[in-house]
This record gives sequence, structure tokens and C-alpha cells, in this order.
Amino acid sequence: MFPKRPGRNYHSQPNARKPLPRHGSKDPRLERSRYRVIEKWECDVQKTHDALPNQETRTYPDAILYDFELRHDKSQRNEVAAALTYEATHVPITVSIGDTLERETTHICERNPKELIQKFTKELERHWANIRRRVRAEFMPEDSHLLTGKGRRVIAEWCDQVPVVGFNSGHCDMNQLKESFVELVADTTAKVQVGKKAHTTMFMKTSGFRFVDLINYLGPGTSYEKWFKAYCGADLKSHMPYELFDTPGKLDFLGCRITRHDIRA
Repeated sequence: MFPKRPGRNYHSQPNARKPLPRHGSKDPRLERSRYRVIEKWECDVQKTHDALPNQETRTYPDAILYDFELRHDKSQRNEVAAALTYEATHVPITVSIGDTLERETTHICERNPKELIQKFTKELERHWANIRRRVRAEFMPEDSHLLTGKGRRVIAEWCDQVPVVGFNSGHCDMNQLKESFVELVADTTAKVQVGKKAHTTMFMKTSGFRFVDLINYLGPGTSYEKWFKAYCGADLKSHMPYELFDTPGKLDFLGCRITRHDIRA
């Protein structure tokens, strides 16, 4: 690139020893750089005293909430060592999903875990589309076409990445989602990021979702009942009959009697 000074266009001079014309610049730096002035131009720049907007941090206005319930599959007993035996395996059987925009929860129950994840993903994308449309309408600047390409991408990524929140989901729910869910979204997103700490999944990010565990932002020992009472004023937590619900075939007997010994939180 040619070294320039404000308000002037420069043209390279082939012979450095040739004297510059009288209307040329006397700047010795230009002589050493073999440039001469070929045209001068001026522009009237009016200074403005308008204050620049202050930098502001905005919280994402909405979120998707979900909760998986798992059954204990005792048929998958696994002896991993002489002194260690897994008596059952956790298998997802139901999921509840809602968001702060609709306030209406959808419940899905499916015997096949892969089909359950597929239906969950489809419902998740429906909630995502509604929230994304609202957030873009509220936060996307009208003059975004005047921004740089990087600026437009940053705003679009912020608007499109919806938080998906679960309670204590890092130990259970996200571990169940990792394999099947990542396979489903691999065709629609360029990168899937998964953060782990020991056996706990801390977060999972795609171009459209940011899965986070709410318990990472609460004090140690905070239970779901205490958190629910603090923000909702009542204990509305339901209970899953884990000891009874060990096979999906028991879905055909919805009228069976459940006792307190069948429930283990």
C-alpha cells in the first residue's frame, strides 16, 4: 500500500532523482518514497456533539425448559468388576418441555428411547422458532445492513441461540441427549460443543441451542423443591414410580395401584 496523507492522492514516480514539479509536495518522506502529488481534494466534515450510545448488557428474554424421566431397566444388569455391579440402566421414557413464551407444557411419552429423542427434538425446534422470531423482531437493528459482516453475525448468533434449561440435567438428562440429539442436529449445525467435568456435562451448544444446567448457578445443596418454592410459591414437583416402572409394558396398565414403596425420588 502507498503511504498517504489526508486529502491527497499519490502516484508513484519512476525516477527518484527526477525533480518534483513546482506544484508537488516538498515532503522529504515522499521524495524518498518516489511519490508526487497529482491531485488535491477537500471535503467538509462537520463535527457532531451527539453522545455515542453506551455499551449495554442485555439478558436473553426467553428460555426453553425441559425435564426427562428415566426408568430403571433391570434387564441390562452389568457386572463391571468383582466388587461393582450395575443392577439397572437408566433409559428415558418421558419428557416434558415448555418455554417462558407460551407457558404451556408439552408432555411426550415413548417406549423407544430414540423415537422419544426425535419427538423431543421436533418439539424443541418448534419452541425455538417461536422464540427466535420474537427475539429477532425485538433486538435485530433496522439498519443492520449497514453493519460489518462480523457485526451482523454476532447479533444473529445471539438472537438465534436460545437457552435450554434443565435442573440437575448435567448428571442425567444431557448425558442421555448427547449421542442421539447430536446425531439429529449434525446436519443442521456446523459445530456442536460439549463441556464436561468428570462425569457431569456442564453445557452443550449448537448454533440454535445452549443447553445449561441450572444447578451450576445455584448454591450448593439447593434442591428442586426449595428452588421451586422460592420462585413459584408452592411445591408442585411430581413423583416418578421408579421401582414399579421398570418395563415399558406397564404403560398398558395405567390403572394399577401405586404405593409409597414404588416411589423413590
